[in-house]
Amino acid sequence: DGPIDRAGGGRVAEVYPAAALRRWEVIAPGTSVADAAYKGDKPGRKDRRRALMTSLRSQLAGQVDVDDVTFDLCVADDDDLDAFVSALVARAVHVGLAAEIPAGMRWLALREGWIHLPVRGSLQRLGS
Repeated sequence: DGPIDRAGGGRVAEVYPAAALRRWEVIAPGTSVADAAYKGDKPGRKDRRRALMTSLRSQLAGQVDVDDVTFDLCVADDDDLDAFVSALVARAVHVGLAAEIPAGMRWLALREGWIHLPVRGSLQRLGS
């Protein structure tokens, strides 16, 4: 298979789930880091994960089936939620709905890697 393309041009893409949720506005613009926090077991975190999954399920309707088992796993465990969001971002990269690497930064991405972020408004188009 050869070496992995650090810029994400092959079968592997580096992603940042919380940033993707912001880009898709699943986390509302202007929400503070503290108010958006969903990782861990601190009070309110499970409720935030439930709200995030409710929004994702609603916005993905007709594109990606979010069954009850997936929904419940993502609410119960922040790592499962991150894995689910990462899969959505991987889909965005695959179908060309991730932001392009600026031409002048490609050399850096090839050396250091690149965190792919979905294009704003692309969540509802992942199934196309």
